[in-house]
Amino acid sequence: MATEARRLACTVLLAVGCASPVAAPVEPPYGGIFSSYSAPLDVNFSATPVGSKVGRATVRHFEVPVDSSGTRLPIATWAELGIREAAAQGGIQTVYYADYEVLSVLGLYTEITVQVSGD
Repeated sequence: MATEARRLACTVLLAVGCASPVAAPVEPPYGGIFSSYSAPLDVNFSATPVGSKVGRATVRHFEVPVDSSGTRLPIATWAELGIREAAAQGGIQTVYYADYEVLSVLGLYTEITVQVSGD
């Protein structure tokens, strides 16, 4: 019985560790137990000005694994996530660039934040 529980725990950790919660041009390595990183949403920085304002928008998501195949059951997702929401939060009319941040614990709880810079 204990061996089956260990096997299931290892399978779940491997399944959640293999799937990044974001698809972006730059994706840092994703940890199966804990991840916290930020990266750009764009890679074209030629002559990109630095804005005087910053806006953020965050979405939070909670899900549980259903079986050992990696299938997950979304339990709750709340908030708005997007460049438009981040720009509105920061009072930005012209967006110059955007980054994203990810915080994930065991693949069960995830926060994704979009941060924009502009004027």
